[in-house]
Amino acid sequence: MPLPWRESASLILAAGNELKILFLQRAAGGSFSKNRVFPGGVIHPDDFSLKWEGILSKTSQTNALIPPGGARAPCLISKPGRLPAELGFRICAIRETFEESGILLTRPRSSTATPAASLSASDLSVWRKEVLKDGSKFFDLCHSHGLQPDVDALKIWSDWLTPLGLESGGKRFDTVFFVAEGDETAMKFELSQEEMVGYQWMSPMEALVASQSAKLRLAPPQVYECSRLAQFSSAKELLRFADHRQQFGCALTFPIRYKCKDGMVAIFPGDDAYPEKPDMLGESLPLTSDQTLAELRSGIKRLHRIETDTQDKLSAFHFNITLRPGHCDPLVANPESSMRPKISQLTGMFASKASTKLR
Repeated sequence: MPLPWRESASLILAAGNELKILFLQRAAGGSFSKNRVFPGGVIHPDDFSLKWEGILSKTSQTNALIPPGGARAPCLISKPGRLPAELGFRICAIRETFEESGILLTRPRSSTATPAASLSASDLSVWRKEVLKDGSKFFDLCHSHGLQPDVDALKIWSDWLTPLGLESGGKRFDTVFFVAEGDETAMKFELSQEEMVGYQWMSPMEALVASQSAKLRLAPPQVYECSRLAQFSSAKELLRFADHRQQFGCALTFPIRYKCKDGMVAIFPGDDAYPEKPDMLGESLPLTSDQTLAELRSGIKRLHRIETDTQDKLSAFHFNITLRPGHCDPLVANPESSMRPKISQLTGMFASKASTKLR
């Protein structure tokens, strides 16, 4: 029986001594239309083809693997006759980033190969159109120019499964997120107008503040990940941490959503109210409660949840646990916390820096 979701990969491109993250704006009518998203998309069978073993260096193939004992989300369990999942999802993230933005994250396979930066803009544009029509052409691009996808540059970060009740047109996705270093000034863009209409480099906090003021929309994974990324001051600091934490693997994040009298709550693994066996397939009725968000939270000691009001705006982020495997804490904002700044304070602190101008 096929799973009721599609597997995908997404890339968090980080740049600068003052951390900026690349966001793309989806075209109207697409999945999660008008949301700001990280580059990425669904897997193609050729992303996991064994023919990549002839292109990727042995070192790259080994370094990408999750060490024994590391956490492994179900989608990261490799299948016979296919490239290891950790490599296939990286190739997907690199291919989709090229399709959506024109950014090609590859490196020469030898000293005589042509660096991607040396390819003319017209050549890249032609190849990009071919890859957009047929994802298998990405291998042809790399093979023809002596390139290999720069899988070493991508650090595995998280895995998100779309919660029930948040489907876009009935679609759900199991998405593996990676982090890589970009260059805000040097990277050249060619957007896929069918999918993307603009791009922005923003700090994680700028993105969170802009989403609070309804200047842009962030999907739940972007809200959560921006809350984590906001803990880092620069791209290099983030990449050092991401490189180190890879040894712990990558666990699945599957939020459980409850509809309450005064809003919605997304409950994450580690919260005392998170079910022992969450219903990932949607076999039970939608979860509702006649309690308020505060009443549903009352008495819960271990908290890991995001609450939104009836307008779907973030009202509180409660977190008092230790994340595993070896991950960084999200930036918490809730009215009751004396240790963390309130959302209103954050908005006041950073609103003057927030910019939502598309390029």
